Amino acid sequence: MTPRLRVTSVRGLLSFLWRAFGFIGAVLGLRRWWRTLTNSDEPRSTRLTAAFFLLVMATLLVLSLFRPYGGRHQASAPSASASASAQELVVDLRDDLSRSAVNAVGREYGVEFVPNSPEAVDERLMLADVSKLSAARRAALLDRLRADSRVEAADENFEMQLMGWRIAAASPARGQVAEVTPNDPRYPEQWHLNLIGMPRAWEKSTGKGCVVAVIDTGCAFEKKDDIPAASDLKGTRFTKPFDFITNTKRAYDDHGHGTHVAGTIAQATNNGHGCAGVAYDATIMPLKVLTQYGSGTVADIANAVEYAANNGANVINMSLGGPRAAQVLAKACRYANQRGVTIVCAAGNSGREGVGYPAAYPECIAVSSVGPDGNLAFYSSWGEQVCIAAPGGNYRGEAEKHQGVLQNTVFNKQDVFEFWQGTSMASPHAAGVAALIWQTGVKGPAGIRAKLRDTATPKDDAKKYGAGVINAAAAVGASAASATVQPARVSSQPTYPVPAHGPLAFAVALLALAAVLLRQARRPLFWLGGALPVLLLCCVATGFAGRLVTPVAGTAVWPFLLLAGLFGVRGLRGVLIGVCAGWFAGAAAVGLLGWGPTPWLLANAAVAGLLGWMAARE
Repeated sequence: MTPRLRVTSVRGLLSFLWRAFGFIGAVLGLRRWWRTLTNSDEPRSTRLTAAFFLLVMATLLVLSLFRPYGGRHQASAPSASASASAQELVVDLRDDLSRSAVNAVGREYGVEFVPNSPEAVDERLMLADVSKLSAARRAALLDRLRADSRVEAADENFEMQLMGWRIAAASPARGQVAEVTPNDPRYPEQWHLNLIGMPRAWEKSTGKGCVVAVIDTGCAFEKKDDIPAASDLKGTRFTKPFDFITNTKRAYDDHGHGTHVAGTIAQATNNGHGCAGVAYDATIMPLKVLTQYGSGTVADIANAVEYAANNGANVINMSLGGPRAAQVLAKACRYANQRGVTIVCAAGNSGREGVGYPAAYPECIAVSSVGPDGNLAFYSSWGEQVCIAAPGGNYRGEAEKHQGVLQNTVFNKQDVFEFWQGTSMASPHAAGVAALIWQTGVKGPAGIRAKLRDTATPKDDAKKYGAGVINAAAAVGASAASATVQPARVSSQPTYPVPAHGPLAFAVALLALAAVLLRQARRPLFWLGGALPVLLLCCVATGFAGRLVTPVAGTAVWPFLLLAGLFGVRGLRGVLIGVCAGWFAGAAAVGLLGWGPTPWLLANAAVAGLLGWMAARE
């Protein structure tokens, strides 16, 4: 696909520029600092500094020549080769094979087949330990298995990840709010339900009778040891839970993600407590495939899809995924689709074109994410496979957390109500509306997909929004359903303001402080040098307030290379001090205000500030 070629070429260009500038800067720095080190007239402290810079520059030179910087390949189809880190294969054999026939296949290939779970025995979904084989032998074995007529699908048993994240906890609200429908006290903060027309949709459908399988980290619908149950799931119906990690009929959530997702679908509603859910009369089937760290194997996910299809699920939600396709998971999705199950998946959180898997499979409804204004969230993946868009939150820091999706969950052994965001949060909105549609009589996956698309509120870019933003009211035939996306009213929060220009203003203030501390305030060259990195980090790197700053943009390696290579040019001394100070100011500003990885940016800001101080002392 053209978009992947474009992304690959940009990464290749960045890799080339990194190596080129690293090589040039290192050579110039070595030359400059070698002369200083070998000059006996220089003070001892200066020569020690030169020795330090020589060591660092020599390291950079080696890295620029030999270290690979290419991005990871995002596969669009199952790879025929096994990776060097693969420890086991997942093999889906024909269901009509007897157990002795399965063992015979294993002996033929020199491996032992073990069922992925007790629920996988009849489906012949097997694992094979290949940790003792070389990469070449694993690849050859995988190719042979895929060519065998007794094997329906075979893959490396790689991991997929959840597609959402949290920002901060909010204490459970107990007070009542007058004249609110429903009567859940924190419903006014759930802008995402109003965005898709839920108050009108509830007049027609509440999802009663529909079973929604949530394939995730489990669900905290019951207490476990010292971990409480989610308080706002009391009254929500649950059926046939299963943990595919421990192979037990309990699917307790030791992370929090799955509980939050389940709450969006079917949080207990009109109970005078907490929040509301989209299809609050639906029944949840919690299936745990992701660990407390948010990752899980393809084998467990495929096993859970087939389990859901075989145990009465009408809708499946998967707020998880990854860049790699897998034959085993693709087959499981086809199987569920053929059994009449509607599969809804998160499109991914890459922030660029390229829908992840399983969302990209044709049997799945891929959901991108929008914020309160109805526009694509900065992190959302998008592409031609996107079917529909739904609210998933759009915040970049603590000040904007109320623009996330609010639901009840259990986190750090606490029953909390939290704002999370991600396509993980968008997908259950669509799954919940699918349950509402199911109750109205449209029960097949093709019919539900068509209803979601035909009633969506149109947007101008099909790759980003599919047919448009989901419209629950229109999907169930409610009256007065809006034909345009109306920006949701976001409940006001007592937070400090961080406007789009906030990092720039903060960085300018920090640069002025640095000018005073370094005694450079009256030097125009300092301000010239400082302005460039401030604008680069606070405006260009954020896409003018449209995305987070990446670690590559925020690294202090860039001012270090300039300082090391050009320090000997006396006329540029003020500019170089300004560049270091500007990098300190820009990285600190965007880091402190939540526009990037805070620890990384602050660490590099400290390095840049130290470089500026050292340059100003000379």
